Amino acid sequence: LCSEPLIELSNSGASGSLFYVSSDDEFIIKTVQHKEAEFLQKLLPGYYMNLNQNPRTLLPKFYGLYCVQAGGKNIRIVVMNNLLPRSVRMHLKYDLKGSTYKRRASQKEREKVFPTFKDLDFMQDIPDGLFLDSDTYNALCKTLQRDCLVLQSFKIMDYSLLVAIHNLDQAQRERAAGNAGGDGRGRPAAQRALYSTAMESIQGEARRGGTFETDDQ
Repeated sequence: LCSEPLIELSNSGASGSLFYVSSDDEFIIKTVQHKEAEFLQKLLPGYYMNLNQNPRTLLPKFYGLYCVQAGGKNIRIVVMNNLLPRSVRMHLKYDLKGSTYKRRASQKEREKVFPTFKDLDFMQDIPDGLFLDSDTYNALCKTLQRDCLVLQSFKIMDYSLLVAIHNLDQAQRERAAGNAGGDGRGRPAAQRALYSTAMESIQGEARRGGTFETDDQ
């Protein structure tokens, strides 16, 4: 994180936080307010327990919370895992809350190069939903249920599920047209070849024929 310059992301959060990605594309760095930093510290015991009990969790992986002094000011940052590598173009991205009230991307958001759509957009764009094999589906549902219970225990109600879609057919057409990725950005030189995400872990277990119970043992 410290040996190479960070890359600032253009899309700031709703809270006004600034986001950066590390040069190797592995980490996301987000600025947080003092109250948010205190809240994260308060959640740490329960968060750590959940990571141990639910290794397939889809909650963000927090690697560190730091306070940096610059110009006489305290700047608090949190380091998280990056789930959306720049080397793989996500053709569609949705922020889903399970609600339809005011859940359509604004015109300003739609004008962005890589917009993030919402629930009503998802229902319109993909009316039949996403198709998963039964093992992956059951494991994903169980993971989401557990994660929601954890957030409920923390008394957190404003959260969403980020769904990013890489369309293989569209990517193949882009490569055939000599425009792989469509944004002119190559694979970062120091980037690792594999990304270990909770979803990949779930899919790996399903391919190995693992069983997924719907109720805790």
